Amino acid sequence: MHSLGPEKLLSGAWHARTTPSRRILFSRTWLEILIPAVAAGILFALGAEIMAWVVIGITTTFFGIRLIRPDWGRKMEHGIGIFAEKVAALISWILLAPFFFVGLTLAKIGQRLSHRDPLLLRQTDLPSFWLPCDSEDRRRSFVRAMFCTERNRGGGLSLASLAFFLLILLATAEVGLRIYGFGDPLLYQQDPDIGFYFRPNQDVRYPGRTIQINRYGMRGPDFPEPKPADEYRILMLGDSTLAGTRVGNHEIYSSLFEAQLNRNSTGKKFRVLNAGVNAWGPLHMLAYVQKFGSFDSDLAMILGPVQDVFRPKYGLGRLSFSPSSGPPRLALEQLLFELVWRYREATLGRPDWNYGPNTDKQTLEGTEGYVQMGKVLQQAGAEVYYEFLPGSPATLGKQDDPGSQELFDQMASRFREAGFEAYLTGPIFAQEKNKEDIYYDGFHFGRLGHRLYADHLYRQLQERVPVLRDNLRKFGL
Repeated sequence: MHSLGPEKLLSGAWHARTTPSRRILFSRTWLEILIPAVAAGILFALGAEIMAWVVIGITTTFFGIRLIRPDWGRKMEHGIGIFAEKVAALISWILLAPFFFVGLTLAKIGQRLSHRDPLLLRQTDLPSFWLPCDSEDRRRSFVRAMFCTERNRGGGLSLASLAFFLLILLATAEVGLRIYGFGDPLLYQQDPDIGFYFRPNQDVRYPGRTIQINRYGMRGPDFPEPKPADEYRILMLGDSTLAGTRVGNHEIYSSLFEAQLNRNSTGKKFRVLNAGVNAWGPLHMLAYVQKFGSFDSDLAMILGPVQDVFRPKYGLGRLSFSPSSGPPRLALEQLLFELVWRYREATLGRPDWNYGPNTDKQTLEGTEGYVQMGKVLQQAGAEVYYEFLPGSPATLGKQDDPGSQELFDQMASRFREAGFEAYLTGPIFAQEKNKEDIYYDGFHFGRLGHRLYADHLYRQLQERVPVLRDNLRKFGL
């Protein structure tokens, strides 16, 4: 008589492993390459470049480990299976828990109130709680469902192996994020007077661009003080449109404008200072000028979208910028910071500065901030030039922007009262063929947009600013 003891039941013969054929291995390898490649391509097409690089990094690391140490590769596969199982269980709990704890509870209460008893549990006069047997077809379907493939759990993964696997994943994600540019973010300095500005003396490198911040928190290199006698200095003030943190220092329109002036000059040297900071409004700019002065500028240019007038002088509390007081040490830490802020913004909503109940009040305060800034700069000896941008559809010549025009008209009347002239650009990019390359997100200039706007400013300043026009003629333009 054959015995079927525990040793027989635990034998490996119950789950015998077969060596797959070369054809199967070849097909599997190509699928493992093709699926991540397609996923990365879709992510790139959707603009999720960070996640695409993470997918590429994890796939490359996995294949590298499997080629060098096949036994580690099998453990990683086993670990991925366990990880996927736990994640699926967690998702199941998240999705089904409300149904079980809320839906079924309400159903039970409804049955009790309606005196329904589908399982005959309250039929006390019956001799048993057993129900009649299911039909043959129903029993057959349940029996067939019992025979299904299952993952061979084996002996499980040790804690050390699982920890090593998670460490590899985190290290790969960290390296991939750093390649993309995370881990060394542009830092912002909180200031009680200004609100915030770029932390001075930074050199931040991202893929394809470098952001240099000088000792005054400006986008660009340091400059001599006092101003040399042979220099004509221009100070630009604005928001993220001027800051241009998606392009390199030599590609922002302030640098291109300076280079264009100097290429055509035969006399004094032109220097353009870029005091543009992401998310700044007129009250930030005014406080910056009051704190640091005009830097001996001959011309001050206040630039940016006309909607900036709505922005109050807030600090970093509602912005997803990395503060200099506690910068992230890891790329993963920075990514988590960004995700938390996006969730917070989605939960709390965007600030209602330009559509809330305080719109009119903020328009008056912002306009007055622009005017006072012009007076401070004028008293310091600088000619003042205001130019504002409407929405991108208007600058591209696609459609009018009556809202921006109406807002600008309100501001322009106050500027004229104070003795200043202001301008609102029109369809300045309407003739450009590659319109999709001018803005990278519908609000901020790409590389082409910075170049075209520098050309626009070069033309307009010669026509609209008498003092500059005279100096340009003197300098041989």
